[in-house]
Amino acid sequence: MSFRFCDAEPAATDLPAEIHELRGLIERLDLPARDQLRDVEHRLELSLQKRNQVLNLLQDALTEARHEQHHLSFDLFATRNERDELRSRLDEFRRDF
Repeated sequence: MSFRFCDAEPAATDLPAEIHELRGLIERLDLPARDQLRDVEHRLELSLQKRNQVLNLLQDALTEARHEQHHLSFDLFATRNERDELRSRLDEFRRDF
């Protein structure tokens, strides 16, 4: 599975309340400081967005791994039952001779 981080702006609803609070504080600053901090704020938002994307990918991978584990457990159970049945038949066959 290939994945590429998008460069799109994060949706306002995806951001924590602290980021919205930070935006409000930045807007109250004088222009030179505001411009410097807006850049840092933007990079912080992108970093949070990327971390959330990675977290979502990890959650999806974990869900898939659990699903696969369930199938493997079932296959192991079925294989053991088949083995035991074949052993039983083989033992019966050997007793008959």
